[in-house]
Amino acid sequence: MHPACQVKPNDATNVIQSAGVQSDNVILKCNPVTCLVPERARHRSSRLYIVFTGYLTLAPEQMDRRLLTDDYKTNFGYFVVSDDGAIHALGGHYDFSPSQFAHPRAHMQLRSQVSLYSAAQSSFRSLTDVPLIHDVMTGVLDRVRPPSAQMDFLSFMLQICADHLVDEESRPRSVPMFNGLAASCSPLLGYHASTTTGCGCHRAPHWYPAPSHVDSDLGR
Repeated sequence: MHPACQVKPNDATNVIQSAGVQSDNVILKCNPVTCLVPERARHRSSRLYIVFTGYLTLAPEQMDRRLLTDDYKTNFGYFVVSDDGAIHALGGHYDFSPSQFAHPRAHMQLRSQVSLYSAAQSSFRSLTDVPLIHDVMTGVLDRVRPPSAQMDFLSFMLQICADHLVDEESRPRSVPMFNGLAASCSPLLGYHASTTTGCGCHRAPHWYPAPSHVDSDLGR
């Protein structure tokens, strides 16, 4: 999609692997992936390294012959590299809490993921001697859980492309490539298909599980 983009490792068999079966659920793990991308699609050079890893659990049942998500977690770290060194500019994780009261089913939490920098160094030899000089995420408030879309590791990969590799000025061939990548995730349905009923919108009342034992007057 972009001539300044590099992704390592580039062999999918070394990235997405089976982590076994638990209670008839299939667990897929994503080993650390490092993407070297421009900060904006119209930039010709890259200095932003994005590392992500995580897992995705598939439910044993299907809906319309499509797989259903049962659980997931995605860790991510953004590192900006300059002549002076590397800066951990953004970090956190996305996950799914279908049983924790007052936790949005799908949410993000910001926190330092500075440990992921070693994965970037392992993938890109040019970073071997580049020191990490600053962690912006140190001391960040990490108790906030903003609700989010389902950001499993496949969705996160698509987000990286959307944020950094394509825009309205991209080459014509980049658009069908982006659409093809999005379509490759289509056989997998999100958590909403298996955990909620009735209204299909994602307004606030539907972000949170509602255990039957919770008094309806709790919020008064």
